[in-house]
Amino acid sequence: MPQVIHTPWEPDPQKRYELINYDYGRTPPYHMTSGFWAAYSPDGLHWTEVEENPVLVDPGDVGNFVWDPHVERYRGYPKTFAPVRGYRRRCVGFTSTTDFERLPPAEWIFRIKDGKNEGRIFAELVSSHDGIHWVRQAGERHPFFPSAKPAAGIRPWWLR
Repeated sequence: MPQVIHTPWEPDPQKRYELINYDYGRTPPYHMTSGFWAAYSPDGLHWTEVEENPVLVDPGDVGNFVWDPHVERYRGYPKTFAPVRGYRRRCVGFTSTTDFERLPPAEWIFRIKDGKNEGRIFAELVSSHDGIHWVRQAGERHPFFPSAKPAAGIRPWWLR
């Protein structure tokens, strides 16, 4: 999904809006490399691609990107993949820069529940004051939205 960041502080009036979007790299000859592509616009309607796309090469096809006014940096949280005991695992990545047209490779965080695998996947409520260091509730980590197995004999709604 394209994300648009309004940048009224930008001195160049042609760059009042910045856009970042994932492209799978299947449209030759221009978009041969998968990754996040960037563009800018004076009005949010007419877009010009940055000179060197993609600005973040293929970390994964999902990401959230924002301008953090507290540290005056762009921050991105793309899905990325990391090797874990010979397997490729999905992870939440983090990248940060002052230059919208050049994002450094994403770093990743991965939690192993039992030392063998990641266990069940569920959403947890976390908070952060800086977007880098995250705090979960103390003690046992309880799912914010618990996952559940369908009751015996009942088909899940998405299979009905």
